[in-house]
Amino acid sequence: TASESERGAKRKHRTPPWLNQAHYAEIEGFYHFAKVMELMTGQKYHVDHIEPLQGADISGLHAPWNLQVIPARDNISKGNRRSAHGL
Repeated sequence: TASESERGAKRKHRTPPWLNQAHYAEIEGFYHFAKVMELMTGQKYHVDHIEPLQGADISGLHAPWNLQVIPARDNISKGNRRSAHGL
């Protein structure tokens, strides 16, 4: 959909060019873990950016140290704000 394409473009734009293969593998691990959590719990999980990619005051990166897996309801309710679950 259009919104998925837009999210993908933002994610690509905010991915540092200096990430290495280990970083990319770690990022993939977050998405895999979200799927595992869904299978285990029957609830939807999202990979959340702790610092939003386009926050009001600061913009985070699409990088392993800015990601976490949280329940979808929590991610949706926080909107485009810094995650309370974060660091």
